[in-house]
Amino acid sequence: MNLFTRTLGSETGIQLNPLQDNSSIPVNADNSDQNIATMARLPRGRYDKPFLLNRANLVAKLGKRGSRISAVWLNEARVHLQEALSNGAANAVVQRLVREPLTVHKWIYASSSTSISLAPVIGDGAVTAVTIATKGNQYQRPQVTIAAGTGATIIVKVNTNGVVTGVRVWGGSGYNADSVITISEYSGITNGGAGAKAELIWPRNKADSSLDGVTVAILSGGSGYSHPTVTVAEDAANPATAVATLSGISGGSLTDAVVTMTKQGLWYDADNTLIDIVDASGASVGAGETISLLDENGNSLIQDGKITGIKVSGGSGYSNSNLIKITRKVLFDVEMENSSGALQTLAPSNGSTGANFAVGAAVTLSGTRSTATNPISTVAHVSAIEDGVIISLTPQQGDGETLNGSANVTVAISAPTDGGKQAKAYATVANGLISRVVMVQRGSKYSAATTTATIDQANNPEFVADVLAPGVYAEPYLFALKHLEAFNDGIILALHANPKVVKGVAQANDEITLRLIDPFDRSVLYQFVGSLQENATDDFGNSTYLPDVVASQTDAVQLVVGANTSISPLSSAYGYDTNGQEQWVSSVDPVLYFFEGGINAFAYNSNDLYNARRKLQDTVLQYGTIVACGSTDANLLSELANLAYETNTPFKFDVPFVVGGANSVLDAISFVDNLDFTAKDAAHLLHAYWTPITCDDPIGVNGRLALGSAALNAAYTCRRNAVKNSKGFAKKNAPVAGSNWPLSRRGMRQEYAPSREELSALADARINPVLFESFASGGKYVFVDFLTQAPVTNSLRKLTSVSEMSVAIDAAIARFGKDVLALPMQDAVTEMGDYLKALFEGAEQAKWLVPSAELGGRTFAYTVAANPQRPYDVMDIAYSLSYDGAVRQITITQSLVKR
Repeated sequence: MNLFTRTLGSETGIQLNPLQDNSSIPVNADNSDQNIATMARLPRGRYDKPFLLNRANLVAKLGKRGSRISAVWLNEARVHLQEALSNGAANAVVQRLVREPLTVHKWIYASSSTSISLAPVIGDGAVTAVTIATKGNQYQRPQVTIAAGTGATIIVKVNTNGVVTGVRVWGGSGYNADSVITISEYSGITNGGAGAKAELIWPRNKADSSLDGVTVAILSGGSGYSHPTVTVAEDAANPATAVATLSGISGGSLTDAVVTMTKQGLWYDADNTLIDIVDASGASVGAGETISLLDENGNSLIQDGKITGIKVSGGSGYSNSNLIKITRKVLFDVEMENSSGALQTLAPSNGSTGANFAVGAAVTLSGTRSTATNPISTVAHVSAIEDGVIISLTPQQGDGETLNGSANVTVAISAPTDGGKQAKAYATVANGLISRVVMVQRGSKYSAATTTATIDQANNPEFVADVLAPGVYAEPYLFALKHLEAFNDGIILALHANPKVVKGVAQANDEITLRLIDPFDRSVLYQFVGSLQENATDDFGNSTYLPDVVASQTDAVQLVVGANTSISPLSSAYGYDTNGQEQWVSSVDPVLYFFEGGINAFAYNSNDLYNARRKLQDTVLQYGTIVACGSTDANLLSELANLAYETNTPFKFDVPFVVGGANSVLDAISFVDNLDFTAKDAAHLLHAYWTPITCDDPIGVNGRLALGSAALNAAYTCRRNAVKNSKGFAKKNAPVAGSNWPLSRRGMRQEYAPSREELSALADARINPVLFESFASGGKYVFVDFLTQAPVTNSLRKLTSVSEMSVAIDAAIARFGKDVLALPMQDAVTEMGDYLKALFEGAEQAKWLVPSAELGGRTFAYTVAANPQRPYDVMDIAYSLSYDGAVRQITITQSLVKR
């Protein structure tokens, strides 16, 4: 029976709030001691200021999976953060590391229409016709049979890519509508073609049994079929081939080779470029190499038909005297008579035909059977060429530029000059992206300087990233958006406008719904509904202007409205489709708007680290422990140690362990000695952990690995701190070490077992090892020790528990001190004195403090008074505390007594 509710919504009723207890003074009311802080290289996240990470938002903030540590060592931070948040840390305050001078953070613009340019490749000597003087015979070709029936003439067409492109038939007898056509490879050919399929199209009411009037439909052209090799000589006076030389080769491999383009050539594309490495005689050399026409970012090294570079690596058997031979493959369709192999027609394919040919150039065919009797060679020559034909069109489709629909889209090509032929082309679109461009007519008399080709779709919004700010960007747009949670993998945007009808007529709508979508799992990160009109308000007079709506929900997105302030009813983002579904326009693929820099993007310099540390130091987000998240970079660790000093916060870091290392303990000690943290003013805040253990990667990305445990210790510390007594004190007098805090990792295996002498040496270096230990409750992997970096032997400052208790006391007093600022001096002295008494008595009851002879058997002593030199505005607080220690060593003595 429900008599009350904890939280009322819009219903009537009674709300009962939880009991409030003001009788105690909590030592850490903000629970910051359950949060950790770090500086880390991450694939997502803000870099302008720290952000809060927890188990609920981890995937949204950092993506579904981390990156492999083997790619960039700083990727290990993701593993530690995810493990820490799963093992006790309530939140992580994270400052993302970037090379700020190298980053590119673009605005994303939403325009109300789409225009995509296509770059033309212009050829000045493309073959349009070949005249055959002698047809020749006995050429290898696919074999075509038709059952049943005999005596038909069969002509098979195959292009020089080995694809069957046509079959013509006539004559013969004994055929009917059920006759089956079969295409197979020529007899005696091994590893030949396959996959070609065709069917006979029998005319209606055809009476006789010949194949006259019967056509053949090619269902599949297959690949690899035998065909004559066709070569055409380029214009010797004006060759257009590319030339490259090699240098820097050592050991016969091309890995360090330097390729120099001495001539970039003309009219190359990705399909017609043939590359070979030859010696001075022209013979091919070497083996096993990798040759690519893509740069390190996957971009083509062919620009406007010219080869700007070639990437080579690997292989063997090469020298600096070798050359790179670059030729073009020009495609031809060859028709041959089925039985004799006699050539029927020879014509350029609709593919690559540009190579700066000249009229009259010899066309040579080779490829007759070696067993042929009385073979007759073909004699043919180029009989016509066209100047200024468009060889191909390359779409310049950027991130976020999408086309509406999946049908073929017409390409608008400018008119040629001097009465040339108009070129025509269309693009095939899949999921908003251009998959291929087909030249229907190549035209003539085009020039690269004056030719334009575009695909335009009015009222089809697109999303484009640009470095120009809204005040500089010239193109009209609906809005510009900047996403400050910078995703390396980009973001997907989607836009929709509901229908707006006035007297039955659809009107343009200024109110839109905008979604920011995670590219990994397509989940909606943000959804904003607002108007593009600045004066728009709701029924209560509140602004619904889209920038105001965005600002009210998050500071991670900046939005500026442009000149276009409504969505047309003709827009593909407006209203509903024929199935009654909302019409959305999406960027389809992620818009890539953030780049961390070049190849040195992860080599953070002192300024990068200092700036990141200052942001963590100045943030309003609270944290109780600093962690290095596996980083062993001395400069990064030094900045985090400075952060520990400036904020009076414990800092836990890992000492590296290398599996199979010969001097594991000595290397660990040397690493810590080189950091020289014992010289720091607050060395008791610095805690080092050495983990000679391998385990399965907690996030499942990296397989087995040697993973540090400092962040996990910090997570366990947060878990311990979450349990408080009635006065708000956690059990900070109990270090996170020993059998009560075993490591919770899968597949753990200790890879190095230090000797007693080495364990002593680690303790002298103030390093806390993580090892397998036997207990009364069984064997466990545990934090064996709990030492700080303080350079002391017999002092409380050496214990991590004392470090954590003292930090908590200092922080509590500093917080309360802000409460008494600006009070009259005597009131402030009185209130602070009362607070200290209650605080220290609470610490005593929590067993943080124990009696001390130095304090006359008391656990604490304090004074609060106005400063003698500045009694009007400075108050002095001094306190002495006797903290409880923790057992590190036990001496056992057994005595035998006589009976």
